[in-house]
Amino acid sequence: MNITVIGDIHGCAGQLASLLSSISSLDDNYLVFLGDYVDVGPASRDVLDILVGLKRTRPKAVFLRGNHEDLLSRYLSSGDIVNYTKYGGLATLSSYLHNPAGDIHKQFMRMFPEEHMDFIESLADFWEVGDTLFSHAGMSPISPEDRTHATVVSGSHAGLFDWDCEKLSVCGHYFSSDGSVRFGPTVICVDTGCGVKGGPLTALSLRDFIAYQSWPSRNGTTEAAICPSKNIQRKVNRLFRTFDDMR
Repeated sequence: MNITVIGDIHGCAGQLASLLSSISSLDDNYLVFLGDYVDVGPASRDVLDILVGLKRTRPKAVFLRGNHEDLLSRYLSSGDIVNYTKYGGLATLSSYLHNPAGDIHKQFMRMFPEEHMDFIESLADFWEVGDTLFSHAGMSPISPEDRTHATVVSGSHAGLFDWDCEKLSVCGHYFSSDGSVRFGPTVICVDTGCGVKGGPLTALSLRDFIAYQSWPSRNGTTEAAICPSKNIQRKVNRLFRTFDDMR
């Protein structure tokens, strides 16, 4: 058994399709998607189509909510296009509406599939196994037991990458500018700048620390072993022992 975590996608359906193809042989994996599927990149509609299909066919897939899904949900309910487009929402609207005119919100609501709505509404705020928390924004160094939506989905935690405790946080949200997976004493961050910084979309296999990456300017994917600290390795080993005890 393995757990593979996938970082922020941000509307990059081509990179997502390429990445999923490269890890398709890992059928016994738990696939944990860390949120931010939409906005900024050009193909949010296609991304959601892919994820909805995965949800039907991969019972071990875990889909978590990111702050950009919050932004989309707020736009769906409020129609506040000015606020939504401040944060990359125009690209999402364009992926559904090819010739927008007049009442954009009304058109978008008509074109937004019910299965996409159901998917967005079904997203979990976090997934927790023993001492390991999977969430979009990670855990708060000030209050590491806090699992409120504002903390684990939309928060931004200063000091997260410098802080240590016995827990492990696996998150996205904090993009790297060089396309690398980032580590702190108690955090693994898999947001490698896909869509936002022209970076790769990354899937990280936690069992063996292999990073699979799909880049916008390259065909196919790359894979490379990475070497986290002994502290991180110890916490990940404990995660798998917990999983084994649960089975």
